[in-house]
Amino acid sequence: MLEVPDALERSLAVGPGADAAAVLKGVQLVHLLMVQKLGELGLQRIPTVGEPFDPARHEAASVESVKDPAQDRRVVRELKPGFTLGERVVRPALVQVGKLA
Repeated sequence: MLEVPDALERSLAVGPGADAAAVLKGVQLVHLLMVQKLGELGLQRIPTVGEPFDPARHEAASVESVKDPAQDRRVVRELKPGFTLGERVVRPALVQVGKLA
């Protein structure tokens, strides 16, 4: 995990006059590194869009009317990712659920 703050420090060392595209690329690389390191520790993102709504893994923030019966009671949009650590839900995914109109 110590590689993550190292990468952030390198990004911050660029200074205030840095090219915005270069800073964005640096932030994207740090994000990728952080996700990789958390994955190595066992943290996994909960699948959402297209999955059946599961109240044990998903938190419904809202309901969206859908015309396709295949989307009824399925996650149609992820608002905030959720994560598991092994079998334990660390944070449920905040989602929008389809309801047949």
